[in-house]
Amino acid sequence: MNKPRFLFGDIVVVNKSDIGVICKTWEKSNGKYEYEVYVRLANSIITFAEEDIDRYRVRHKYLSEEEMETIVAELARKGIEKPKGFSALEQFIKDRLSECE
Repeated sequence: MNKPRFLFGDIVVVNKSDIGVICKTWEKSNGKYEYEVYVRLANSIITFAEEDIDRYRVRHKYLSEEEMETIVAELARKGIEKPKGFSALEQFIKDRLSECE
């Protein structure tokens, strides 16, 4: 039995750039899954086949150096040290920014 890739509440990308939320999942008779997705820009629920949906990944968002400094400052204000892996993310962003110069 094949399991669905997405579950209720998952944040996803549809139509290559539209953000949506999985509202309903069901298995068709051919074993493939379809999903009802609330698409914010359309302000409606639209049905998509599993292969037409991508998982939204926050880590794929590129942060500017200013955004990174804001995050670090906010963490410090709340008394939270930089989480493990944060320095690697910070270096990744600096490397990408230097490629753009």
